[in-house]
This record gives sequence, structure tokens and C-alpha cells, in this order.
Amino acid sequence: MHDPFPIPPPSWLVRLTTPLAERLSLPTLPIHIHELLFAAISYHLICTYLSPFLSSYFFPRTYPNLNTRTKLNWDVHVVSL
Repeated sequence: MHDPFPIPPPSWLVRLTTPLAERLSLPTLPIHIHELLFAAISYHLICTYLSPFLSSYFFPRTYPNLNTRTKLNWDVHVVSL
């Protein structure tokens, strides 16, 4: 199967995750750890920084007036777009 992610995993990251992957019986984790980290970091950055910025810009009367819980729910939905 062809890996759609164009960047190969860094060798140091493969070496670092191999013992954990073997212990948890996850044999393909070392070759996909860079994709997992990229996705997790992207999700966090979009939810924490990009969504509040864009939401305040595009919805200046609505987004700032939402309570904290509703803003978090809004930001999670923006990430899923």
C-alpha cells in the first residue's frame, strides 16, 4: 500500500518509538508516528489559535459573545471542517 504522506519518518523518531510500539504490539507505529504527531499538532494549533482568530474575524458580533463552553464547542467544530 502506498503511503499518502510524502515525507518519510525521521530515523531518530522511528528509533525512539520502536520500543514502545513493540511493547504495545503496534508494529506500524514507528513508520507512521510522524503522521500521528503532525495530525495532533495541527488539530491543537487550529483549535487553539486559528479558529478563535478566524471566528472573531468572520463573526465579530456572534463569536466574542459566546460563553467559554460554547466557544470551545464552536472551535472543535471548526477543526472538523
